Amino acid sequence: TGFVLDLWRKGKRVAPFGSYLPKSTEQVITRNLDDDPVEVKLTVSGARIIHEDDLGRLEAGVLMDAHVGHRSLDFWKGWGGDRYALLETPDGKKSLVWVTVWDTAPGRTAFIDALSSALAGFPESARLTPLTLDGRPAAELRVGVPQGVAVSAKASIGK
Repeated sequence: TGFVLDLWRKGKRVAPFGSYLPKSTEQVITRNLDDDPVEVKLTVSGARIIHEDDLGRLEAGVLMDAHVGHRSLDFWKGWGGDRYALLETPDGKKSLVWVTVWDTAPGRTAFIDALSSALAGFPESARLTPLTLDGRPAAELRVGVPQGVAVSAKASIGK
């Protein structure tokens, strides 16, 4: 509601907002249309992608609240983009990979520090690793991913 009211107050009353249509939940939350999301593309070998999508800042925050608690709200200011993939190996084992991209290295560090304390609460073994994607700080969460499954990610601005 606040996002729409801001557009109206600024005199940009175009429905359905034309170029003012947000590209991410982050733009709605922060009301900053200049902060384009980072698009993340995943490539997987050794498993089949059952489903993939991005969570966006809002849903990623919900996931973090569920595992870390409401203290997770402070570091989401640095979120840049994400992508997850639900995987299935030829023997039927299912797992998850989630890659997040951050505006700053301290934002990524805060995310890793917060989520690392909750990894034992995932239903399968979980590992969180810092990455750099196309010069941007990033992190990869793997939950139940067996040996032999390779995942690579690329990042680019805009959707």
